[in-house]
Amino acid sequence: MADEQHEMLGGDRIVPVEFGWQSLLNRSGADLEAHYSDALAALGTGEDMLGVVFHKARNRIQTPAKLEQLIKEFIDQHEWMSYDADLKGDAYEGLIEKTAQEGARGAGQYFTPRALINAIVDVMQPEPDDRICDPACGTGGFFLGAYRSIVERFPHLEPDQVAHLRSGAFTGWEIADLPARLCAMNMLLHGIESPESDSPIVVDDALRDSPGKPFDMVLTNPPFGRSSSDSYGREDFWATTKNKQLNFVQHVVSLLKIGGDAAVVVPDNVLFEAGAGETIRRRLLHDCEVHTLLRLPTGIFYAQGVKANVLFFRRREGAEDAWTRELWVYDLRTNKHFTLKQSPLTRADLDDFVACYQADARHKHPFPPQPGPPPRPPPRRLRPLLPGRSPPQTCGVRTVQALHLRRTDRPRQGQPRSVLAARREPRRRRPPPTPSHPRRRDHRRPPIRPHRDPSPHRSPLRHLRSRNAVLSPLNGDLGFVSVADRWLELRC
Repeated sequence: MADEQHEMLGGDRIVPVEFGWQSLLNRSGADLEAHYSDALAALGTGEDMLGVVFHKARNRIQTPAKLEQLIKEFIDQHEWMSYDADLKGDAYEGLIEKTAQEGARGAGQYFTPRALINAIVDVMQPEPDDRICDPACGTGGFFLGAYRSIVERFPHLEPDQVAHLRSGAFTGWEIADLPARLCAMNMLLHGIESPESDSPIVVDDALRDSPGKPFDMVLTNPPFGRSSSDSYGREDFWATTKNKQLNFVQHVVSLLKIGGDAAVVVPDNVLFEAGAGETIRRRLLHDCEVHTLLRLPTGIFYAQGVKANVLFFRRREGAEDAWTRELWVYDLRTNKHFTLKQSPLTRADLDDFVACYQADARHKHPFPPQPGPPPRPPPRRLRPLLPGRSPPQTCGVRTVQALHLRRTDRPRQGQPRSVLAARREPRRRRPPPTPSHPRRRDHRRPPIRPHRDPSPHRSPLRHLRSRNAVLSPLNGDLGFVSVADRWLELRC
């Protein structure tokens, strides 16, 4: 496509002649494979958009015959300059979305569902003069969504606005090389930036340093993960933690200018984590106007079961009181089931959220508050009247004493803890044993089931044996010995 542009429009060559398209067509076999690998390495050394596209790129086609067939029989047969930018960009976007369905092996970990991106952009409504940032840009989905929204809502732009939209409106960071190459190529195919311009995509850790010039809007979906190896002890952070999502929330606030808006996709642990998470949430609610929380359903990201939310807030100037006074929560998770292939999330599933958000009049509550039940009276303590004040009143079959309402009533010394509880009578102590009534030493032994006489004529002492029988350790298998038996034997 670079050679076609040079032939049709003239000007300087974007790709050097020794690595141009014609140099690939003049070779075949192993020579073509070696020259193609050298071209990828040479084109990836620059710092412009072309250098980001070919940075650390490798030839993954191991068979030279298939590589020659792809170059000469497929790519060379099309006139790529005749295709519109939207067509080429949509085709490339479709390839990225298809590879994202492969899960963690493909681009799924860097891919945000386009239906969710379009809904977020529709409620954020970026302006042509805004500077938009994504500190975890991935494949550039938020950049393309904001670009399309601006072009559709503002069909007649000024020349300086068009120039700003084509170069300078978007800035992103990406820590991995693969999604950075995909993002740069995706922006080029959609007409954003040019191959020879400075790359707006920085391949580095966005959390490492504080940003320079603040931005008007931040749209991002940071990578999910509980902790990182670095705690990022930055001075502009509210708390020091190894949680990636909490660090990204602090970083997004530092990226915004006063009055700037942000939409951040965060997991549930950002909303409920204690310690540093509580400190960051308090400062966020105090320094920013957190106005909307969208609870996302599960099954829309490559990692199944991830519970995520979209947090919308605006940075405000310093004040003594907290800026956040009301928070609108839209629940899209309850009774919602989505998957990546069978039932993916569509833009129609988010139409109700966009309609209720009311981007033009966000300060108005979409649902007026309903009158609730009257508040309960404060609890009051009770104490009985003095004797003789009022006669007892009957309630059913029970007789209750009339009660007098009093708020401060404490039991005096000597009274029971509860004024309504009856006084307990003192327990009577058991009299000590006397010589006339000696206590048996085996009184604590459990009673034993009485023995039945196997003879047909039962003993007349069976009642006494059953009542007072105790198994003797001397004749345990021979029968029972009891006080009553010995008394009867003596009498006889």
